[in-house]
Amino acid sequence: MLVQYMKKPKADDDDDDDAIVSSSGWLNLCHRETVRHNSNIFQGCDVSLHRLLQSPYSLTVNIPCPPVVTTPEAGAAGNSTEDTLKIPDDQFGPKIMCSEQYRVISINSRFSFPFGNPCLKEFIAGHCFDEGFLVPRIVHYVWFTNHSLDVYTFISVLSAYRFLNPCLILVHADLLPTGVYWRALRLLVPLIVHVQRQPPARVFGKLLGFVQHQADIARLEALREYGGIYLDADQIILKNLDKFRKMEFVMGHESPKNLANSLLISAPHAKFIDVWYQHYRTYSAREWGIHSTFLPFALSRKFPSMITNAGYAFVKPDLPAVGDVWIGHYDWSRNYAIHLYTRSVANWSLFPTQHTLESLVRLNASLGEIARYILFGDKHSCSRCHLNDSECGHYQ
Repeated sequence: MLVQYMKKPKADDDDDDDAIVSSSGWLNLCHRETVRHNSNIFQGCDVSLHRLLQSPYSLTVNIPCPPVVTTPEAGAAGNSTEDTLKIPDDQFGPKIMCSEQYRVISINSRFSFPFGNPCLKEFIAGHCFDEGFLVPRIVHYVWFTNHSLDVYTFISVLSAYRFLNPCLILVHADLLPTGVYWRALRLLVPLIVHVQRQPPARVFGKLLGFVQHQADIARLEALREYGGIYLDADQIILKNLDKFRKMEFVMGHESPKNLANSLLISAPHAKFIDVWYQHYRTYSAREWGIHSTFLPFALSRKFPSMITNAGYAFVKPDLPAVGDVWIGHYDWSRNYAIHLYTRSVANWSLFPTQHTLESLVRLNASLGEIARYILFGDKHSCSRCHLNDSECGHYQ
């Protein structure tokens, strides 16, 4: 049982089995002798996606670097590099091979498995658990409906890839996202696996009233099935979470009276997950947030031995104060993670949310610091960009 990373099919006249043809937009394999978790990812201040994709971002030993995207012809009317990013026909990503007793089922592409597939479970059991840890090095996202991946989810996945050292990143989705940031992720992060499933329509016979409630159920089912770390699409990782992987189930506060389900850490079939899920028998589609955040807080007080409370390490500031992150200077140095609340912030229309990667890097606010920290490994990268404090955040 092994994981392979796809490369361009070898031509008949290729001399080297490991060669990748640069002229067709692929780099030669650049195997590394050491893991590059804390290296600066990008050189200089040019963080356009074309420049980004030319910068090696491989965190695993003996994994080929992402392919370079060919620049469009200069002066082509209406074309930008970002508009023309393409994933090679032979998709770059993991191909999971399992023992002969399991048949690999592939849906639409080589990196896709149906939810509950025994081959995927076998691979996780054999490769993604570390001695002394209860929680596997698996990251989960749940993305339902057809949508274009935004820059905040792009940063979220890069943050998980950089700081969590995942074995796999599982995207539970009916439809994969579209857009330039999704195509860039496919090239930059070689560990993404699509777990294909439909949004759950009911729980204990009760119709789930919102897609967010469907995602609430799907994240519990994903963690119960595989274990790992679940992240909302706008949850940003700022530090390694290994200290929490030694515990069976972990949540953190959003407010004093609830627990946030935007970051969950769980062993497979954790007792708290089972109890929480069973309490969805009392679910009502008329209620918002009751079963997803207030219920787990109540259960944590009733069954304290089943859960570790991480305090405010994952979600701080909470929603009423999140403007301090978007347009202010919040001290996030003690956070293990931070939640951006992008959907709520966009609905408020109180400050700009239509950022690009370039504008985030130059943003004079905590959000800009976080973006620079994820991309450069340093929130104080303004001098390298030749920007002064009025143009780029430099919070001490």
